[in-house]
Amino acid sequence: MKEYRMKKILILCLAAALLALSACGGGGDTAPTATPPPSATPVPTPVPDFSGTDFSGRWHVAEVIDSNGAALSDEEKEELGADFILELLPGESYFVYDADGKALGQGAYAVAQDSLTLKAEDSKTVYEIADADTLRAAQPDGSVTEMKRDTE
Repeated sequence: MKEYRMKKILILCLAAALLALSACGGGGDTAPTATPPPSATPVPTPVPDFSGTDFSGRWHVAEVIDSNGAALSDEEKEELGADFILELLPGESYFVYDADGKALGQGAYAVAQDSLTLKAEDSKTVYEIADADTLRAAQPDGSVTEMKRDTE
């Protein structure tokens, strides 16, 4: 009986030793893998290039965010005259219409990488291209006008 007890104790000690070794990573000859340090110079995110994208079609003002970050209601957009339609034609010309369809103006537009610029006489408006169906124009006061392409 004493011999049986000794074997049992020996097996328990070996099992405990194996558990301890496995908890330490196995203790083999393999060195732990080190995580490389973060790069000192961040890799810049490439600027999307929409130069070859067809932006022709009708665009409407989807949202106007005021300088405090609040979205304007439809009534407030109407009061500001932000209920216009922008029509971009192939060949880089555009027309602006009011809510009733009356022409308000025209000009030329150009796309360069991630911006679309509307030019009329001595003025210009630059829109950031968020995607092929979303344009955003930020104003110096911090307000933003977002245009969406009509899907009809």
